[in-house]
Amino acid sequence: MAATRHRTLSEMFRAMNSAEAIRRSHLPYHVAFFTFDGAEGGYAGADFVAGWYDRNLRIFRNLQRITRDPEERILLIIGAGHLPILRFVTQHSPEYELIEPNPFLASPSPR
Repeated sequence: MAATRHRTLSEMFRAMNSAEAIRRSHLPYHVAFFTFDGAEGGYAGADFVAGWYDRNLRIFRNLQRITRDPEERILLIIGAGHLPILRFVTQHSPEYELIEPNPFLASPSPR
């Protein structure tokens, strides 16, 4: 983790919002958690992941609730584990346009 101590916030946010980092942040939900059966023949992992999806869908619903104007902009800063699901529902919603943050974080800041 020492490498992150010398990064600016914009550098860290750019790294966290890369396609690969977003993909990796979702892996535990489809590999580690999802495959846990619990009791024989159970679905403990699938139930856990379903709960995680439910949580994220509720976050998206809250974004819909606070949107008052179609031209309104919303900045959501949230943990990386939420990104894949929230990106998916946002990209498939006709009422929102997902704007990638990295172009706004691209210019190096003075140190």
